[in-house]
Amino acid sequence: MIVLDLLKTLPFFSSLSEEDNIKIIENVKLHYFPPDHVIFKEGEGANEMYVIRFGRVKIYREENGTEKKIAELGPSDFFGEMALISEKPRNASVKTLEECEAFSIKRDDLKDLIEKKPEIAEKIKEGFIARVRQNAEK
Repeated sequence: MIVLDLLKTLPFFSSLSEEDNIKIIENVKLHYFPPDHVIFKEGEGANEMYVIRFGRVKIYREENGTEKKIAELGPSDFFGEMALISEKPRNASVKTLEECEAFSIKRDDLKDLIEKKPEIAEKIKEGFIARVRQNAEK
């Protein structure tokens, strides 16, 4: 039930039927990450997106050997979705700032949902744009 409750807080999953959410839950995987753990690096291939259950992560790019923070995310936030949709390598790295648990959703499961409900892709895009704007204000 924890996974379902968390998914329903996300804009692109909140409009799904109970049946669709249950299909996602069947394929979701829970990960534990210790503090200062790199979840993925910029340039890597993407096979899954993440939804944070607890903890915080930093999204950053490396420029001239230093980390340039793009965003800081916490519980119920998601990351890694744009690389799945665009089918391009990761455009940033993600590192935990503290202990973190996150659910992962595989590319194929997300693609299946988008094929059934194209509005999900639009909601993901809206969430991404809102995050970019919010980070620009910081």
